[in-house]
Parts: sequence; structure tokens; C-alpha cells
Amino acid sequence: MEVARRLALHCYLDYGSGIGSGAILFASNGFDVTLADISEPMLRFACWRLEKRNLPYRAIHLRSESLADGVWEIITMLDVPEHVADPLELMSALRPHIDPRGLLVVRAPFDDERPQHIPHDMRTPSRFPGLGFRFAWEHMGRNGLPIVVQPRDRGGLGNGIVDLIDNRILGVATGAVGGLRALRLRILGKARPTSGD
Repeated sequence: MEVARRLALHCYLDYGSGIGSGAILFASNGFDVTLADISEPMLRFACWRLEKRNLPYRAIHLRSESLADGVWEIITMLDVPEHVADPLELMSALRPHIDPRGLLVVRAPFDDERPQHIPHDMRTPSRFPGLGFRFAWEHMGRNGLPIVVQPRDRGGLGNGIVDLIDNRILGVATGAVGGLRALRLRILGKARPTSGD
């Protein structure tokens, strides 16, 4: 949210909004908020929470509505991609809905320690550039993998070339990077926080 403020971003989509905590945070700080979720009960509850606080919002029930032509300046997708069959397809579908100067924040633990999740491939984030994104920054955390990406206007051919290089030519390297990421998350997950944490 602080980064969005510094970049003068105002239009926010909480994709996979759950109970709406992200939407409440952004709406209470003056952002134009849209919630989107596949679960009708969760979406209703999130909307109720916003209404109790007199916060404006728009809601999209993803089972019966689409994002249509909507474009947002900041999209968060927190603890969502690990629950879908093809997270890269989801990332690709969200690409046209991000403002060219906007940000997409993804938090998704793809490691093996969570059997309830569908994908367990730690190489997944390394494939984001082939979908038309560039990494704005990345922070490895104990409880997931928060990644911030921005759209890159490279065209379909350019994205295809990047995807070919990333996944065919450098497949071994990306596999090693994925293994190192998984190892680092496991180490961070088992490490004790220091007094400064």
C-alpha cells in the first residue's frame, strides 16, 4: 500500500479477496477498491465487513462474472495461485488487467510442505517473464513467496522468445534456482526469529 501511494496508484483489485482484509486496508486509505472471489459466502462476508465500516467498493463474483475490460493499477493475489490448477494461466489472464505502470503482488507458497495446495513447483515464479512481466522486486519470506511484478510491453513474439530461453534453454538453471528457493524457504521456515523481527 505504501509503495502504491508513492507511485500515485489509486485503483486496487483484491483478486481472491477472501474475507476482504486487503480490501479493507486499501479502502480505508482512500483507494478505489474492487474485490473478486470465486466463493460467494466469502465475498458476501467481505462486502459486509466493508459496509460495516462505510467503505466504498465494487465486488465481482468470479463464478458468474468476469473482470471484463477492467484495468487496475495495483492487483494483489495473496495465497491464491497455489489453489488453482494452472497458476501461469491465471497470471497470463490477469496481465491485460494491469495498468502499464501498475503492480501485481503475488504471494504463493509452491513448496512441497503444503499437501493441500495443487501446484508444488518452485520454478513457477521464474516463468513470469515469459508471460509479459518483469520483476519489480522480490522478497523471500518464511510463509510464502511475495513477488511484485510489472507488465512489460514486449509483444507476443518477445514473450515467446523469453519463454523459450527460460524454459527450454535455461530449464536446468531455473530448476536449480527453484530448488534453492525451496531450500531457502524451508530454512527460513525452521529458523527462529531474531529479537529484531
